[in-house]
Parts: sequence; C-alpha cells; structure tokens
Amino acid sequence: LRDGKHLAFLNFLDFISVCILLQANVFHTYHVLRANKIPAENIITFAYDDIANNPKNPFPGHVFNDYEHEDVYNGVVIDYHGKDVKPDIFAKVLEGDKELEKQGRKVLKS
Repeated sequence: LRDGKHLAFLNFLDFISVCILLQANVFHTYHVLRANKIPAENIITFAYDDIANNPKNPFPGHVFNDYEHEDVYNGVVIDYHGKDVKPDIFAKVLEGDKELEKQGRKVLKS
C-alpha cells in the first residue's frame, strides 16, 4: 500500500457446506493480526458465520480452533457474513467498489 499501512483481507467462502475448522481459522487469524497491532479498520473479514449460534453447537456463541478451548469467535468483527458471502460481493470488495463504500461497507483501497 502506498501509505505503508498493513491491510488484511480474511475470507472464508464456502457456498455448499459448513466447514467449522476453516471459519475458526479465519477468526483465529483475526485475533493474531489484532495482537500484532493491525487496526480493526485495516482488516476485512468474510465468514458465513453460521457456527457460533448454530443449534448443533454444544457451546452456543463460541467457536474453537484447537483443543485449548480458547474462544476465537468473541471479539471478531465480521464485515461480510451470511447472504453477503458470495463471489460477486467478494469481487466488488477486491475492486474497491464505490457503491459498497457509500453504504459504509469496507472495501479494499490499494
């Protein structure tokens, strides 16, 4: 980036099935970036977000990515979830779509 800022683009695009481990890894990576002083406004996160509050989740509201049971869901800002996790929105975010930006949504600005 021209201004020397770090930017992270985290995504999990799975349109067919729920994959708990991949979403949990996205959430874990978010925390690693934040712990390394990457500002939340510099992270764009895509996740279908259907795990934490799924009725089949034995730990409602929590997502774990290892056996240490550290909740990686708590505190994650998911910018695009549910119906917004689809290829056309993903492409618009990568392209820095002005309409999404006008709606207050994060887009890549590089």
